[in-house]
Amino acid sequence: MKNLNIKVKTAIIGVVTLLVGLLLGALIHRAISQERIRKIMDVRTHDGFVRRFERGIIPGNTQRESVKKIIRKYARKFQQINQEQRERVTLMFKEFYEELSEVLTPEQMKHFRRRFFQQRRLNRHRPRFRKDPPPFHDPRKD
Repeated sequence: MKNLNIKVKTAIIGVVTLLVGLLLGALIHRAISQERIRKIMDVRTHDGFVRRFERGIIPGNTQRESVKKIIRKYARKFQQINQEQRERVTLMFKEFYEELSEVLTPEQMKHFRRRFFQQRRLNRHRPRFRKDPPPFHDPRKD
């Protein structure tokens, strides 16, 4: 680097600094986005719902037990509705898949499966926030 003039050295340092900044920005953005998604997904579970609302509501000492009781009651109801909705979406997707398979050729269905399920394969390394399978899964595996 002794033979490089000062302008070239400055440009190299500037480009490297820019690239490091872009990389750090992308990593920080991803971490923040995943944390937001985790919080949203956490509310979908019974315990997550209870935690979220217990932290958000600041009841007085005399109200605390009554508030907890109400939160737990509605947490069960929300969880039940959420489970029913997932089951309905899964059933609807199976019907969709079956109707498509009646119209499309085997080659088109193969292309559809490859294209539709490609995103799942790409996301395998990402942390899973749900314990149950996503509503859109390959119905042939059932």
